[in-house]
Formats: sequence, structure tokens, C-alpha cells
Amino acid sequence: MRFFFMICSALMALVSHPAFSQTVEYANQDYQFSINFPAPPSLHSVTYTISDGRDVPATLFFTETRRGRFSVIALRLPEDAAHRRVEVETVADKMRARPGDVLYEQLNENDGFPMQLLTLEAPDGRRSMIGILVHERRLYITEGNVAEGAPPPLQFQQTLFMLDENGEKFGIDEEEFERLNPR
Repeated sequence: MRFFFMICSALMALVSHPAFSQTVEYANQDYQFSINFPAPPSLHSVTYTISDGRDVPATLFFTETRRGRFSVIALRLPEDAAHRRVEVETVADKMRARPGDVLYEQLNENDGFPMQLLTLEAPDGRRSMIGILVHERRLYITEGNVAEGAPPPLQFQQTLFMLDENGEKFGIDEEEFERLNPR
């Protein structure tokens, strides 16, 4: 019994170590989102190819630490872009085409918003946890990528929040979820 408590104490000390627990809440009002990065992200202007083959301007928010690589790609979809679900499926197809295995895939919700989740394992054992979400013609692609054996970057994608015009976090209710995601 004493051994059990020693193990639990050691695990608690490890998990509460600053290297595992420090995050930076990053908010971007232009794209109206916030997310917790393990370190302040750098921003890069990039282009992203949407479902109809057009390249559209996007922003890559990126940080790399000894835990792994963490990124958000955010872009505004053109008014004449395909339906939200087509864009999400196009991104998911790109992710599935990467070398390695799809370990997990599910349509879930993040604070009420429909979010496609994928977990991929590359041939070298690295794992990526990816979230794909569209809200008000803005596409968000989150990815946490860690080395084999490292704790999964689940917390990263779980901290994505949408912001209103005043910079406040908000979610949607079940009725709005069903409207956005009909069966």
C-alpha cells in the first residue's frame, strides 16, 4: 500500500512539473479563436488549398517545444466555397493520405461546435492529434504532433475556443449543433 502511494506521489510530481503544465493562452481576434499553446506561437502567412483546388490566404500559428510541434492553420473560406462538411472532409482526406496509420477518427464536438478529430501515427512512431472545425466561414485545423512514447497532445485541441466580436469565449447549444450537423 505504501508503495502505491509513493508511485502516485511521484506521478503527481511529474505531471505537475512546469514542463508539462505551462501553457500560454493565445487569442487571435482576426480569426476569432483562442487556444492554449505550450509556448508563444510564431505567425506565418501561408496559402491553403480548399476543396475546389483554389489556394486561399491563411495564417499558420506554430510553436515547437521539446514536447512536440503544435500548430493552428486558420483561414477564411470564400463565399462561394463548398459546404462546411465538404471542406472538413477535404482536410480529413489530406490527413488520412499521410504515411502511417489512422488510429482514431470521429466527429465530435468542441464547446458545442462540430469538430472532426483524427489521431495519426507516422511510420517513425510520432503521433498527431488533429482537429478540424468550420465556424462562420472560418476553417481551423489544429495539430499537436509528439514523439513516440510522449504524452498525447489531447489538451491542445481541447483548448480551442471560438471568440465573439468582443473577444469573449462562447459555445453553441445542442439545437444549433444539430442545425450545423444534420443527420
